[in-house]
Amino acid sequence: MEKHLVRTKVNTDPIDILQVERRSVEGITKPFLCLADDGKRYWVKGKNCGVQGLCREWVAGRLAMELGLNIAPFRQALVPEDLLRKSMMPDIAELGAGIVFASEKIEGVEDFKMIHIDKVDIGTRRTLIAFDFWIQNEDRSLGPLGGNVNLLWQTSTEKMVVIDHNNAFDPQFSMEKLKMNHVFGADVGAWERPFVNRLQKRMQEISGSLQHLLDELPEQWAEPARLNLAAGYDIMESAMRQSLVEGGLVAAQTR
Repeated sequence: MEKHLVRTKVNTDPIDILQVERRSVEGITKPFLCLADDGKRYWVKGKNCGVQGLCREWVAGRLAMELGLNIAPFRQALVPEDLLRKSMMPDIAELGAGIVFASEKIEGVEDFKMIHIDKVDIGTRRTLIAFDFWIQNEDRSLGPLGGNVNLLWQTSTEKMVVIDHNNAFDPQFSMEKLKMNHVFGADVGAWERPFVNRLQKRMQEISGSLQHLLDELPEQWAEPARLNLAAGYDIMESAMRQSLVEGGLVAAQTR
C-alpha cells in the first residue's frame, strides 16, 4: 500500500441537500444557503463555481486542514434534479444538480476586519500567508479601505475561520501582489528558523500526499476538469518544491 502522510480524515460520501433557502448577495459566485439531511446549513457552490472551482475548493480546503488552519467544515453534497424543478427561485439553475461543494454555515461570525489582526497569533498569521503562497492564492486582501479577505471572525471563540478557495492555483499569481495586499502581508520578513523548518517540513510531507487528496474528488468534478486542473496543480507542485526563502516569502537571514 502506498504510504502517505495525511493526518486528517474526511467523509467523502455526499450529504443530501433538502432545501435551498436563499442565495448570498456577496461574492462573485454568490453561494446558495441550503439545508442538508444532517440537519446543518451550508453555503453551497455548484454550477455557478464551475467544476474547476469546485476542485480548487476541495483540494485547497484539504491542504488547509493538513496545515492545521481553522477552516469552516466542508462536505461534498448532492442536489437532486427534483429539488431544482420544484424550486421557485429564478436563478436556481445556477446551482445545478449533482455533486456540489458545501461549506458549513458557522454561527456567531462576522467579517474579519483589521481590528482582528492582532488577535490572531503570529504563528497562525505566518502559516496562513505561507499557505496562500503555497496554493498561489492572492484572494485574501484587506486594507484600511476594505478588501476581499475570505476570512471570518467567530466572536464566541475569538478565532479566525478560513473560507473560499475557488480562485486558488492561479496561473497569474504574483508574489509581489500577495505580499502587498495580503491581510497578513506585514508579517512577511525574517521568521525564526525553527518555525520555518517545521512549516517547510510539513508542507513537503503534504505535497507527497497530493495524489491521495486528488483521489477524494468525485468523478463528476474531476473528469471534465482534468486537463485544466493539471496546469493548476503543476503550479502548486512547483511552489511546493520551493522553499519559503527561495519563493521570496521569508527573508534568508532567519535565525
